[in-house]
Amino acid sequence: LETERKERKLQKEAQQAQRARMARAKKLSEDDREAMAADLRSGQTGQDIVIDGVCFSEDPTLPDPSFTFVYPESRLTADELDDIIHYMGRDFAQGNPLLKALHRGVGIHHAGLPKKYRQAVEVLFRCRHLRVVVATGTLAYGIHMPCRTVVLSGDSVFLNALNFQQMGGRAGRRGLDDMGHVVFYGTPSHKIHRVRRSALPNMKGQYPLSVSLTLRLLVLHRELGVPLTAGTLAGKRAGDKEMATASMLGLLQSPFFAHVQPHLGQQLQHTFRFGLQYLQNHGLINSAGEPTGLAPLATHLFWTEPSNFAFCCLLNAGILDEICERCGGDWPILVEELLVVLAHLFCVVPLRLAAPDVPALQRALRGASPSKVVLPPMPHRARLALEAHDKAAFRSLRQCIQSYADAHPEIGGDERPHSLPLSGVTVSRSPRSTADRIPKPWMALEAARIHFSACSPFAALCGAGDDFQNLGELMRWTSRRIVVHPTSLPLSRTPVDFRGLPVAINAYALDYFKHRQKQALVRANGLMEGTAWEQLKQFSSVLSAISVALSAGQVGGGAVSQVARAMDRLSREFREAFEAFNSPHSNGGHGA
Repeated sequence: LETERKERKLQKEAQQAQRARMARAKKLSEDDREAMAADLRSGQTGQDIVIDGVCFSEDPTLPDPSFTFVYPESRLTADELDDIIHYMGRDFAQGNPLLKALHRGVGIHHAGLPKKYRQAVEVLFRCRHLRVVVATGTLAYGIHMPCRTVVLSGDSVFLNALNFQQMGGRAGRRGLDDMGHVVFYGTPSHKIHRVRRSALPNMKGQYPLSVSLTLRLLVLHRELGVPLTAGTLAGKRAGDKEMATASMLGLLQSPFFAHVQPHLGQQLQHTFRFGLQYLQNHGLINSAGEPTGLAPLATHLFWTEPSNFAFCCLLNAGILDEICERCGGDWPILVEELLVVLAHLFCVVPLRLAAPDVPALQRALRGASPSKVVLPPMPHRARLALEAHDKAAFRSLRQCIQSYADAHPEIGGDERPHSLPLSGVTVSRSPRSTADRIPKPWMALEAARIHFSACSPFAALCGAGDDFQNLGELMRWTSRRIVVHPTSLPLSRTPVDFRGLPVAINAYALDYFKHRQKQALVRANGLMEGTAWEQLKQFSSVLSAISVALSAGQVGGGAVSQVARAMDRLSREFREAFEAFNSPHSNGGHGA
């Protein structure tokens, strides 16, 4: 909210300054207008020199106004621009090329940049200080940045009809411009015609609720319930609590996607109950629904679900503490074992290589690359703890689905519960009332009939029932009117090939931390340079979040103290290694 208020204030001040400048410009002579234009280009009077119509800045730290993309009428003052740059904090050092580009009216916007820098680019663009923004698909959805011209450079597999409509729609925004331009540069003509003429795909909503979201709702409800003594802050907190409570109830009671299928709203409430049961069983909330234990850590890592709950499971089981005690003060061995465990949770990139082919690959790479490529297996104790966690969570999920289907018989089974699924032939489910018309062999079949509520009738004809043994059976055999999203379940998933066999996992995080060679990741690990940068940045963020949550004492207890120290050191060393990814020395020599 504070950022939005600052943004609106800057926009309002920029608009007022622009109107004042235009009003003064109407009253000036031609000579005065030229002098004022020179002043506006610099933002400060008396610091520019005009030679042959070209304006130069006397301040060597500022760009020459004639060599920027900034409109003189919309240029922010140096103080205003410094305030926005100061807002970005320590993300950029003084003299960074990206900061210099902001002074010249050029911004960069992609997912790999810090969030504060992207927000500054959005604010400066809406203030009309920036005239050129180089961006990826991050500007395709959900960001208000209208412009006059959109240039789509090159060809990409992500350039489809939907992205074209979203990005091209920024040009000539209604109410702001009467005309807009979309320019294709380096794009094949057949691709241009296809994206212009193709029909837009059907928009499909995602199941909104997950266990992490349930926990975050409980954390938000508890934080907003803490009373404040200051009058204005207490009033603001009360208003925030009412708004947050209304939003949470709206999500749980009347979600938008349930307007078309009302039964999904009922299932959403059962899913919320499953989330509460899971969180209570694993010590993340108490009987009153208040977050406790490792709840802050799981909330910090909500975007990694289900890996955040798997990591909490290993902490509760004492697996990481055992690793720290076994390795003692041998840091190289300790850090390798920790990275193996963490990579299995947060860095799962399949190699599309079956287990029998792994030794042949390792023999071929021996001596040719410093990378192991194939991630070593998860420690035995850790694997057993995760298997026990998954079994317990799956039993709770199965009970929740069965209770939901039993409570709503019109939904469980099929849309036509009294008809065969393919032929549509109606059969009686009450043979006792019509025993005189049913042959005796059919009575024997009725006695052996599998009783089910959540299973699909088509799967029940094959002998299946509600006794699902694993997540695959649950996904395949459940009635299609019962929505089960695997991404919203706190179950760890092992990548498999088309035969159902587990595949090897890329050891890129462990390899880069050991040798710190960018080209080795590209050649041996098979990652593109941009993909490797994004994956390592994401893993560095995970380590930082874990270190902050453990070091801040948010999880309590002495059992994780040595784990906290180890994670803090690992986070700092991995961040240093990642910062050297694009350095000139990242391609040669082995790291520490």
